[in-house]
Amino acid sequence: MDYSIILKKLCSKNIEEQKKVYEGLCSKSKFEDILEGKKKSDGLLMKYLLERLGKSSEKFELILQIEDYKMIELQ
Repeated sequence: MDYSIILKKLCSKNIEEQKKVYEGLCSKSKFEDILEGKKKSDGLLMKYLLERLGKSSEKFELILQIEDYKMIELQ
């Protein structure tokens, strides 16, 4: 699944609003690359970005690495 399409639809074009979404999770350049489809987001990062946008990641199929899965289970 191409999450860049989902993020583009959910994310404001306002730079300050975008900063609230990615700050503390990834760099501005990585976030912009994900939005533009230049980079793929790992499952854990996508989960947190969606949550900051007010969406549950449970509605999306996320393929997680085993380390990411274990981190989620510990929460």
